[in-house]
Amino acid sequence: MAAMGAMGRGKDRISIALLAICSVAFRFEMALLSLLIGLFTAKSLMGFVRYSLVLAIIGSACVLVVVPIDSYFWQKLSWPELSVFYFNAILNKSSEWGVSPWNWYWKVGLPGTMLLAYPFAVAICAVDRPMRYLCLPFLAFTGAMSLLPHKELRFIFHVIPVLNTAAARLLSRATGSPLRLVRWIGRAAIVCILTSTIFVTTSKVYISRGNYPGAVAILDAQRIIDTPVVIHIDESTAMSGISRFLQYRQDWVYTKLQISITVIGLTRLKDYQRTTTKTTPMCSRISQRLEVLVLWGTGWDLIQLDVTWLVGLKKDVSLSHVKFYTDPKSIFTDENRRRIKFHEMLIGFCPKDTYIGEAPWLPFWQSKHGE
Repeated sequence: MAAMGAMGRGKDRISIALLAICSVAFRFEMALLSLLIGLFTAKSLMGFVRYSLVLAIIGSACVLVVVPIDSYFWQKLSWPELSVFYFNAILNKSSEWGVSPWNWYWKVGLPGTMLLAYPFAVAICAVDRPMRYLCLPFLAFTGAMSLLPHKELRFIFHVIPVLNTAAARLLSRATGSPLRLVRWIGRAAIVCILTSTIFVTTSKVYISRGNYPGAVAILDAQRIIDTPVVIHIDESTAMSGISRFLQYRQDWVYTKLQISITVIGLTRLKDYQRTTTKTTPMCSRISQRLEVLVLWGTGWDLIQLDVTWLVGLKKDVSLSHVKFYTDPKSIFTDENRRRIKFHEMLIGFCPKDTYIGEAPWLPFWQSKHGE
């Protein structure tokens, strides 16, 4: 928005500099948006060439600053934004996190975010030529991002302020109309947009709390378990809300070192059963003295437990030290605590005085069953 504001005030160099910095340091796909802005705003081919050349020069200068800083912290030659772009766009591996229809941004992403402002933005682009030229680069960028199978709203988040500006332009024209009825319609639309935005945003914030079972699990565990333990965090919990901000127990140790445990069980799905195999991370240090208490989510019948060891780990673990409970709710009887998706979480813990080397270890993970 700062770049577009600078361009609107005739400060093209500042606008290009801001776009180049954003492309190199924050979101590499902004380079595509920058080129589209130059393509739609340049008055001639030579103007676009000069624009692209200045963008490339400033971007190269930013690379000379960003890469050494990132390489220092990563301890290897690194340009994170280029790596992310290569992974997502070139290798197209972002689709491993899910795919959406090609028109998801147009039918779900933008309407679900802009709400009632979305039709006003579309309408002004159809009737107002200056606003159409303002929005065209961003609409073209959204179309280009729609070609990728994996879609997230954050990929086009910088499109929304421009479309909101277009919607505001139409409402401004309506409230300034000489016709009284049009003025009243414009004012009513503004009230409806603001009211619906506040209500929907508040509701989504509350509902989205259920999308982070890992965060709910670690908060519940820190409140329920009184003894000092070691918490193991796997990929699933790390991606579902657990962060350092939630690790507030000073007498606990948090770790991500792990081995793999493969569980073969029967999945109960409506009227039939099928055998399912899944690999679940567990703590990396374990011995016969460690009794692991596993709270197994309902919906599974345990058939077999196999432990796959990594290099350098002990192999004398007795599986008799692993106890399974099919109903986590039967272990903790406090009815007042939150139970959001707690049946999907596997929790294991050991007492503080169980030491392997210099520290005790606790496996702690979240797993979705019934796949």
